[in-house]
Amino acid sequence: MMLEHVGAVYKKDKKRVVLVIDKVDRLMRNFNYFPQINQMVENSEMEIHAIGENTVYAKESNAAQKMYFSMCVVMAQAYVDSMKDNIKRSRDYQINNGEYPSCAPIGYKNVRGDKNKADIILDEERCFIVKRLLQEYSTGAYSLGDLTEMAKKMGLRNKTQGNGLLAKSQIHSMVSNKFYIGIMTINGVEMPHGYKRLIDDATFFKCQAVRAKANKVPFKYSEKPFVFRGMITCAKCGCSFSSYEKKGHVYLRPTKSKGACDCRPMKEEQALQAVKEIFQSLYIPPTMLEEMKAHIKALCEGKADYQVSEFQALSKEFEEIERKKKKLLTLLLDESVQSITPSIYDKNVQEFLQRQHEITNLLSSQVEADKAFQITLKALLELCSNSYELFASSHIEQKRKLIGFVLANLQVKDGSICYSLKKPFDGLVNIAKNKEWCARLDSNQ
Repeated sequence: MMLEHVGAVYKKDKKRVVLVIDKVDRLMRNFNYFPQINQMVENSEMEIHAIGENTVYAKESNAAQKMYFSMCVVMAQAYVDSMKDNIKRSRDYQINNGEYPSCAPIGYKNVRGDKNKADIILDEERCFIVKRLLQEYSTGAYSLGDLTEMAKKMGLRNKTQGNGLLAKSQIHSMVSNKFYIGIMTINGVEMPHGYKRLIDDATFFKCQAVRAKANKVPFKYSEKPFVFRGMITCAKCGCSFSSYEKKGHVYLRPTKSKGACDCRPMKEEQALQAVKEIFQSLYIPPTMLEEMKAHIKALCEGKADYQVSEFQALSKEFEEIERKKKKLLTLLLDESVQSITPSIYDKNVQEFLQRQHEITNLLSSQVEADKAFQITLKALLELCSNSYELFASSHIEQKRKLIGFVLANLQVKDGSICYSLKKPFDGLVNIAKNKEWCARLDSNQ
């Protein structure tokens, strides 16, 4: 812009323009312009006065003055290159220490911590919403479009000045961002970061499985409230069953996309009745429920000592790695020894950081498991005891979530529904059969 302005003034006044600068390195930030500057000086379009170096660069300058100006340009280039090296070195140091040198994703925020040091922390206004969205998506009951609407209703906004609504593409980036499980991506390379994780690995990889499935099977009828949308296939040919409505009734129709097959349509009501019977078979009597809860409590108490010793061993290994990292850095910086090269240092540090990331995951998982194990199992047993009532009284999206939570491989075979129970529900049904307890009373007594 400055050179364009100098050229415009020269064309207008037909007089040489005098450019006054402090130092040459303030002018030469981009050395691609030096040939153009040199040409303008030789054409008497401008002359340069550098106050800091006490020099003038003009067409009439003698050889010594021109050489001195050229030396100042070279020194300026060396200064800029040195600044680039320092920035790169600082950036590499940050990355090796698990710091993310960029803008934090939604759910986190960039702040200034102790001694004005840059840091990234959980955004208390947004993190719980992001976590809820990822948990909901991992169930497989919602599409990216559903999550976009859900984010809008929950009040999740961009971090920009306009606080606009999140687009579907941003939701897509959110569900596939490994930053939430402790991994940052720098120039295509994944490495652990040192900030607090938002979700656990299991939830994240469930999201990836749902996303991969959604890319293969588009949600053609996502706007219509069908319970078995995208859930049922033919046991013989493997084609999927699509839902459609006719005269107030919903039917399941085979797409026959895998070729000719004798599979036939069936009413959604028939499939619903089969699923209801499955949930009804999960019933656990109150007396057995109390016995199982007591057994769970004893199990939790029995493994407490093992958890403590395992936690201490992992913590000790983490501290030992920290000690090794400091020793490596000392060896690298000690010029009198020079026992290791920067490449060897980087390789070892990356291995140490990866192991520390694994240890952090193990410690985090252990703490979360210790807090949630007993509560989760009790809640699971409560679900089994009331699963039929929950399924019968829930709306369509809740029914889809319960089916996806309990059942796998829903198929139609010879006009009937066949399935596989997910763990641990298969074991609970087997226990029910072995104990030969009485089923709950149904509506037809």
